[in-house]
Amino acid sequence: MNKQIQYIQLSVETTAHNAVFESLMYPYIAETNEHSPSPLPEAYHQKWIRSIIAMQGAADRHLELCYLGDTPIGFFYGKIDHEDHKGFIKPGYGYVMEFYIRPEYRRNGYGTIIFRRLEHLFKADGATTMYLTADPITGKPFWEAMGFVNTNEKSPENQLYIYEKPIPFQSGGNSMKLSLVIPNESHEAAYIEMITRWEASGDKIAPQLLSRYSGRLKQNVPYSKWLEWCEDDRTTGSSLSTNVPATLYFLMTDDGEILGSIVINHGNTKRGHMHAGIVPWRRNEGLGTILLQLALKKCREMGFERVELVPYKGNEGAVGVILKHDGVLLEEFYDDGDLSLRYAIDL
Repeated sequence: MNKQIQYIQLSVETTAHNAVFESLMYPYIAETNEHSPSPLPEAYHQKWIRSIIAMQGAADRHLELCYLGDTPIGFFYGKIDHEDHKGFIKPGYGYVMEFYIRPEYRRNGYGTIIFRRLEHLFKADGATTMYLTADPITGKPFWEAMGFVNTNEKSPENQLYIYEKPIPFQSGGNSMKLSLVIPNESHEAAYIEMITRWEASGDKIAPQLLSRYSGRLKQNVPYSKWLEWCEDDRTTGSSLSTNVPATLYFLMTDDGEILGSIVINHGNTKRGHMHAGIVPWRRNEGLGTILLQLALKKCREMGFERVELVPYKGNEGAVGVILKHDGVLLEEFYDDGDLSLRYAIDL
């Protein structure tokens, strides 16, 4: 069974997806009302749904619609609690506010996959613990299976028990620290393993500078030659179409695995300041969010006060990550026949 889930971050701008979200919220509300000591009156259903969408925008609010192919199978809504938030809060914690899988897709592993997505997002936000209030009938068994533990404390808002869970970030069962690293000779084996697998997948390599293929020679070049390209791009930019120097970074684990890459231009270009990609076999895990956060930190260190990012309009995953980091749409424009979106993020 194919369990490749696609995630769409919702906002006031994602009109078509918002309508799908609203259609899923009604059966979700009916299910939670059935077991709730304080059910939400029907007159408030639509108002509540639309208020959730209206609140999106902050980088650490995650309202994502989950698709299996073209079929919506659920959604989740989580946020990081802050001191200025209203109601019952645990500042610094990740709060799983809403989580729903359509009944016909339950007990197939989709709930676990989608929950891991939210867990990775919370980790990227810097949270070390998450919490929720669990439906005693349908929610409690699932959340306990995910590792949540009843604190024996009830929420003053809905009178349901609060469950908590530490947030891990794991790869192959080991704790994983991610960082941006400029390629050097010691990374050859990791690069060859990564790029060979990516080439075999048939998926387009991004950013383009990560590729070892020479259009002039019509073949892949040795790693040493590829390193020379990176050095030239970083110092002169003379071989780049923009003539703007650019630094390529690996997104690497602390044990040397390459999970993606990002190129940061030393100045703005027609295609913005950055170009990035996550290896195909590790997508939909929140790594794009982490990659952009690390890159924005690099940009601050480089003295940038604002960066521009230019995804293609159809790249909803990239647009969602940008919106989570308070990206503001500046313009839509055509580039070689493709419709692109220019966003700005103030640093």
